Amino acid sequence: MNQVARSSLTQAQIIESAVPPSAPTSPNRPMLVILTIIAAIGAGIVVIGAQEVLAKGLYSIDDLEQLGLPVLATIPKLRSGRGSAKHSPATYLIDRPMSAYAEAFRTLRRSIGPAKSVAIVSTLPNEGKTSSALALARICAMSKERVLLIDADLRRAGLIEAAGIKPERGLVELLRGEASLSDVIIPDAVPGLDLIPVANSSFIAEDLFAGNALSNLIASQMDRYDRIVIDTPPLLGVADARSAANVAERTVIVVKWGATPENAVRSALAWLSHDGVDVAGAVFSMVEISSEAYGGMYYSKKYANYYNAD
Repeated sequence: MNQVARSSLTQAQIIESAVPPSAPTSPNRPMLVILTIIAAIGAGIVVIGAQEVLAKGLYSIDDLEQLGLPVLATIPKLRSGRGSAKHSPATYLIDRPMSAYAEAFRTLRRSIGPAKSVAIVSTLPNEGKTSSALALARICAMSKERVLLIDADLRRAGLIEAAGIKPERGLVELLRGEASLSDVIIPDAVPGLDLIPVANSSFIAEDLFAGNALSNLIASQMDRYDRIVIDTPPLLGVADARSAANVAERTVIVVKWGATPENAVRSALAWLSHDGVDVAGAVFSMVEISSEAYGGMYYSKKYANYYNAD
């Protein structure tokens, strides 16, 4: 046995010494990085595609123009942490009259033209209608116009909070003959602007706008004011809205960027057209400044020096 073992050992030869590898053969990290990038791009495309298919809101100027609505202005979304969190949108406009937010309403004022009475409508609640109506009225007053803002949203009475007022009587009492005009008009914080609010949310069965009371009120104030702005209820949920919009020379639809469904805008336009309302166009509200509807970050930054404390 010992001879066999010795014989085997003597026959063994070292052909080449083993060399330890300088890097692991697995996993292939460069290949994994490439595959990860490809997977991420593919996932992003799928997510974007799904958003496009499932999105119900309107995101671009083209989206509205395809519905036959010219975009009169795009109102930027006010962000917290930049001085806007402690202000309401209308107060922000007073405190920062040279901001991009204020400039958007100057654009809206110019887009509306010389119409003396303007109704501000929306399809659904919480789309920025009341704050837009108050901001437009204040911008007009800042431009030395004599302005009257009428809150015709009887069930919500949003002007009370937006303007920071506490009226005892308002539009309901005026139209019922229970108060005079001097009893319900409240001067705004901006000189040149008067407000007729709704004193309390009014859930009443009677249609105060069905007759001529509101149109007679507006007609009686045409000589006193350069501009009359009417804040109406949401069109799709309250019958009062169509009656209120019908008394104005021109109507502006507020569309919340990325939120208002296209079908809602289509329905509102059909109703307004049926009533013979002159729709001037739409306002995109609460628009992200990085979006195409606002011009994108590139153009927004280009104009940064034109605004103050925005």
